[in-house]
Amino acid sequence: MVLNLIILIGILLIFAFFSTKLGSSIIDYFSFFVDGQKYSFSVSELHLLWRVGKNVNLKNKSRLFWSVNALQEAITFLTTQVERVTDGTEKAKLTSLLSKLYDFRTKVELETVQKKRGLEHTSQIKQGQICVLVFPHFGQFYANVTENNSKSIQLRSIGELPMAFNFKATDEVSIYLWREGDAGYLIKSHILNITQTNAGTIFNFSHSKDIIRTQKRKSVRAKADFQALLFPQHPDTPANVLPESVNGVKCNIKDISEDGALVFARGKCVKGMRAKLQFRIADKDIVMFVKAIRFVYSTSQNISKIHFHSEKISAEDKNAILSYVYEIVHVD
Repeated sequence: MVLNLIILIGILLIFAFFSTKLGSSIIDYFSFFVDGQKYSFSVSELHLLWRVGKNVNLKNKSRLFWSVNALQEAITFLTTQVERVTDGTEKAKLTSLLSKLYDFRTKVELETVQKKRGLEHTSQIKQGQICVLVFPHFGQFYANVTENNSKSIQLRSIGELPMAFNFKATDEVSIYLWREGDAGYLIKSHILNITQTNAGTIFNFSHSKDIIRTQKRKSVRAKADFQALLFPQHPDTPANVLPESVNGVKCNIKDISEDGALVFARGKCVKGMRAKLQFRIADKDIVMFVKAIRFVYSTSQNISKIHFHSEKISAEDKNAILSYVYEIVHVD
């Protein structure tokens, strides 16, 4: 009887303790660590992240694992801390944690985008969209959408057509495009008619619902207008981020992400070209080792519109780009 009473009193005391502010904080702390380990954070990273949550006054610190607003606050705070810290070891720890938070920020952003309705019909394609037309027997070339109405979709060729192209072709054609902020799509359609003009060859295609989503975006892009330098590299050069200073080609970055960039440069790009792309963001010099994955060349302007994929970039430079992408405000 006495033992049961002692056990009951003990249970009541435990409940009373965890009802206090201190007890509630201990529960939150352990809950936070359990949640954080699900996302592969180390114990030391979670200690740091808990401190960040306290500094930005988050009541529920587990929001750092899913809330855009909470992540934005934490990233802003950490960015400032990284800039202020002088100790190399501490800076490396904070930089690593900042990189992980950016990964979460990107994951949440992309999941939101992917929940939105994708391309289901060619009538949804916007005017100006760049496409690749693939003909079974005559090769492929670039074209852009010049008109999209209820009856058909019209595209105009960019650059020269393959020499063997048959202008009477009426076979099925594949249309590949990368939809801004979404993904890549492969569309099957038929040619209604082809017209040759001084401005290029005009193709009219029938509308189609035969659409396959081929790629999902892995990073978030932001519009840009940066002056930059391209330093072409030998195809066998190991990817590295050592800055270059000789034989740079002036170019303009039109959009940027942690894993690549869209660049306008004079001259015709070489397929698969590897280069170092060097530019500045917020007074920081960035070096990105890149490879051209596709490009469109304008003969009349002598300009290549090049999509580069990043082969190598330092953690610090990657975070600087992400700071620009997510418009992180530095607090002094």
